[in-house]
Amino acid sequence: MTATSAFFERLAVACQDPRFSKVCGSVRFDIGGGDHLEQWLLIIDHGHMRVTRSPDPATTVIRVSAQVADAMARGEVN
Repeated sequence: MTATSAFFERLAVACQDPRFSKVCGSVRFDIGGGDHLEQWLLIIDHGHMRVTRSPDPATTVIRVSAQVADAMARGEVN
C-alpha cells in the first residue's frame, strides 16, 4: 500500500472531522498520469467525509504525480 492509499483509507475510516464542520464541497485527486491515473474523490458535508475512488466531477481537482502525492501523505511537502 502506498502512503497516498493509506492516507485516503484513514480518511475513509474517520468519516468525520469537526474541523470541517462549516465545509461543504468535494475534491478529486488525480494522481499519476499517462497510462496510470489513480483518482480519489473526497466529499465533505459539514464535517462528514466520504472517500471513494471515482472519476466523478468535483468542486476542485488536484493533479499531482504519484511521487508528490506520497510525499504529501507522509508530511514531507505541503
